Order: sequence, then C-alpha cells, then structure tokens
Amino acid sequence: WGDVGGSDPSPSFTTLTDGATVTWATSGAKVNNATVTLAGNRTLSITGAVNGQTGVLIVKQDSTGGRTLALPASSKVINGASTTVTPTAGANKVDILSYIYDGTNYWWTIGNNYA
Repeated sequence: WGDVGGSDPSPSFTTLTDGATVTWATSGAKVNNATVTLAGNRTLSITGAVNGQTGVLIVKQDSTGGRTLALPASSKVINGASTTVTPTAGANKVDILSYIYDGTNYWWTIGNNYA
C-alpha cells in the first residue's frame, strides 16, 4: 500500500491521556486510532483534523464506570443522538466510537458494550 495520504493505512492505537479534556492530536494524518480509559466525565478535543480524516476511538470505563464523554464541537451522532456520549456504564466496559471528518463536521458512529 505504501504511504496513503501521508499516513499508515493501518496505524497502531495511541493511548490518550485521561484528564478533564482528553486531547487527541491527529497531526493531519488521514487515519487515526486511539484508546482512552475514562476516570471521570470528560470532554474530547481533536486537534489537527483534516478533510477526509477518519478515526476509531476505543473508550474504556475505569473500575468505577458510569463515565460520560462530550464529543468535540461540530459533532453529529448517528440517529440524532446527543453529542455527550454515555458509554456502557459498567466498570471496565468498552465501547468503540468511529468518525469521519468532512472539514466542518465530525460524523460519529457508536458501538456499545463490546464483550
């Protein structure tokens, strides 16, 4: 495949740092994969987004669970869902969020409760 649009077509998952704002620095790469474990209610910030970019985010609850994640401004969620995601609430539960960015909006699809 070689270099596709300046990024590896199957990049490894980056572990994001948990904090009040979880920042996902994409550096203009067209394809991005990341994972984060939430230890509180958080806000997601994506930096360096470019038109046509896609990403997959694995969201894990900590051992307490019940955490929420507010998506970046200009986010649109499948079926008109809220842009504050309530991942599967139980301790250590896992959800997968994927997006495509069109230069204006992030278009999100959310898969809940992976076992």
